Amino acid sequence: MKAISLSSYADAYKSLKEDQFNRYLNYFGITVKKQECIDVQDMILEILDCDIRTVQMSEFYMGYTIPQISKEFDLLRFGTNFTLNIEVKNNSQPNRVQKQLSQNKYYLRALGYEVKSFSYIAKTNEFYRLDDSENLIKSTIDDLVNVIKTQKPKVITEIDALFKPSEYLVSPLNSTAKFIGGNYFLNGNQLTVRDEIIKIINQNKLPFVAIEGKPGTGKSLLAYDIAKYYIENGWNVAIFHCGMLSEGHEILSRKNGWNIFAAKDIDTAIASQNFDLIVVDETQRKKIELWRFKNSECLIKRSKRFLE
Repeated sequence: MKAISLSSYADAYKSLKEDQFNRYLNYFGITVKKQECIDVQDMILEILDCDIRTVQMSEFYMGYTIPQISKEFDLLRFGTNFTLNIEVKNNSQPNRVQKQLSQNKYYLRALGYEVKSFSYIAKTNEFYRLDDSENLIKSTIDDLVNVIKTQKPKVITEIDALFKPSEYLVSPLNSTAKFIGGNYFLNGNQLTVRDEIIKIINQNKLPFVAIEGKPGTGKSLLAYDIAKYYIENGWNVAIFHCGMLSEGHEILSRKNGWNIFAAKDIDTAIASQNFDLIVVDETQRKKIELWRFKNSECLIKRSKRFLE
């Protein structure tokens, strides 16, 4: 992906035919929907009406996604004094705006710089920003322009090199305190899968659900997050781990009262309690006999699809 000048974008949007404009976006590695292009253009025109020079609108990244975890940002610019994030929405509610900006800030502050976060709502022509306490407050175009003008942009040769996905994937077993405290975020894809799985579990139509994906994509975090959701809602949940139990398992079990067992203890555990939900982690390490779980809803995380 290449950095773009917002003024150049505005000129291209206004003067190029649709196919030419699409090639322009492709050149910079930008993949966004048509409505998003319109909304970004509306915001840029607001900026151009202010006292700002063309050179001050360069080095923006549009529609960048962190590899592997699929976290997307509408507009980013990196500086030697702070990082600027601008989210552009056609329409949204303040609580959703605040949530998105806070999540974005979580990822961006790992770069080691202060993060300034803005959101533009095209339908109402409103600007919002996060204050230092991450409260959402109404802002103005003048506030945004002033931030753009005071930032000291730096040229980035490879934006992917700035982000290390492993830093953002909180492990429920290696970062147990963060996990229990809720100090983590699921990316868009994880949230979609989470909602689908919870819907399936609540409908009680499928006895087994599997989560699949490449290594390091947050499968275990998602599985444990779903278990946590049901535990907090009063369900009796059991987690079976198909490997050696770790210190993280011990902390969840001993300090937080979770029912966590080694896979070899499946028979004994199931005979001793009536579980509402059974979670089996790392199933690629051990063949699990499906008949054991016929009377329970089951969430299974493994590398290959395991649906019945």
